[in-house]
Amino acid sequence: MIWKSDFNTHHRIRANVGVDDIIRRALDLVTVVIPPALPVVMTVGVVLAQRRLLSHGIFCVNPTVISVCGVINVACFDKTGTLTEDGLDMWGIIPYEDGLFADPELEPSELDNGPLMECLATCHSLTLIEGVLCGDPLDLKMFQSTKWELIEEAADHCKFEMAVPAIVRPSSKTSLTEKISEKFNGDVSHVI
Repeated sequence: MIWKSDFNTHHRIRANVGVDDIIRRALDLVTVVIPPALPVVMTVGVVLAQRRLLSHGIFCVNPTVISVCGVINVACFDKTGTLTEDGLDMWGIIPYEDGLFADPELEPSELDNGPLMECLATCHSLTLIEGVLCGDPLDLKMFQSTKWELIEEAADHCKFEMAVPAIVRPSSKTSLTEKISEKFNGDVSHVI
């Protein structure tokens, strides 16, 4: 194909054809050659990229997206075990105060009673059903990590209302005044 391009270019120069026409014809020839070769070139590039990744210990399940991944600047992973485990577990929390992250706290119940602990204990949609704590699994794990208690006492006149006042308080080992928790509703933009 290159020989044909050189041959055509040589004859056009001898025939006093303008340079712009020669360039236009050469580019036309390139556009005819590239479309059939493009899939082969892309496949070779993907195979070479897959081999380079494999040499670094990275196994690619879907090699066709390797070229798309080249534009990624940051990758964040959240592995909660949803594929391999049948439930949730809480590893710990990382407190954030004064613009800085603190060291990870693997036992949230050991934190001082403050805004973070109160948030963990009160910002949820949990309820007691026949004495069993029920609700969103993530909320449940978050609340259980505090080791606080949830108390719901529905008076006879309140049993059929939507909101049942709930009280959360630290376990008996600590002495902190009781906090009243209003049910957290995702539709509401604030929590009281």
